[in-house]
Amino acid sequence: MGNYYLDIETTGLEPGNSKIITIQFQELDWKAKPIGKLNILKEWESDEKSIIKEFIETTKITGEIPEVRAVALRHAAARFWSVQGNERHK
Repeated sequence: MGNYYLDIETTGLEPGNSKIITIQFQELDWKAKPIGKLNILKEWESDEKSIIKEFIETTKITGEIPEVRAVALRHAAARFWSVQGNERHK
C-alpha cells in the first residue's frame, strides 16, 4: 500500500448506526504530491459494500494500518464487517 489522501464521508459517527456514502482517495508520492487520479466512490451509484470493497482492492490494504490513517480506515473496516455480517444473516 502506498501513501494516500483519504476522505470518507458518512451519515454519522457510529459504524453500527451510520453508513459510508463516499470514499475519496488519491495516491501521493513521498512529498505528498498527487501521482494518481482522484478516485471518488459513491454509495448512491452502487452500494456501500461495493465501494468499500473497491477501495480495499484498489489500495491493497492488508495487515496493520499506520496510526495516521487509523480513524477513517477503522471506521471503514468496522462498517465493512458490519455490512458483511448483516448479509450473512439475511
